[in-house]
Amino acid sequence: MNIPEQLADLEYQHLVQVVEDDFEVQSNITDEELVGGIIKPDDYRKGFIRFVDETRRPTDKRKKINTYEYMQNYSTKETGVWIDSNNKQIVFCFRESVDIMNDWVKTNTVIGLLPMAFTQTARFQRSLKTVENFLKQIKGLNEYTIYLIGFSLGGTISTHMYTILKKKTKAKIKFVVFNRGSSPLEIYDTSPVNKQNRIHFHVTGDWISTPFLNDKRTKHEIFKHKKAKPHSLVNLK
Repeated sequence: MNIPEQLADLEYQHLVQVVEDDFEVQSNITDEELVGGIIKPDDYRKGFIRFVDETRRPTDKRKKINTYEYMQNYSTKETGVWIDSNNKQIVFCFRESVDIMNDWVKTNTVIGLLPMAFTQTARFQRSLKTVENFLKQIKGLNEYTIYLIGFSLGGTISTHMYTILKKKTKAKIKFVVFNRGSSPLEIYDTSPVNKQNRIHFHVTGDWISTPFLNDKRTKHEIFKHKKAKPHSLVNLK
């Protein structure tokens, strides 16, 4: 087994347990805590985790979240799409690693060893296609706010999607990511940016997301890990 395969196998073994820890644990925020489709500042972490939890379900089992209508026809097993037309908000939520070979072995190895090539991976390109196909249907797109949400690999997709969409649309773009998959080999842009549009929730001791703390343009909110493994989303619920 070569070095990339060893790294991928190590991460796979770690993440398998993380997913098992997380899967049955749903966030406890209620619809009443989401007012008019706009998540209140003191609840936004748990509010956005609801989308992560919902995206883990099969595409035909996902539901509307308060005023956010679920767009099943535009969603995939890897990407969930919601829209609140009245408040002009769109949510794309990208799943963490799903497929053993294509995600854990191929895509996550690229994150670790060749991060500059991440947007060329098949997983990212599928997510980009989903996003672009849906945005083509939106009239007055520049009046919308687009939220990009993801945990682990989904967080990595979200931050790179942010960079691409900022160049393609004048709509307001925000990402909210949880223990975002990262690499010490990543190089980050240092140009000025509004950190309030770039939020990363990180759990201490999580080696998978620790390198992303070097991105000084992102607001990092740090949480101590509970009994669950540091990478587990349970720590942020």
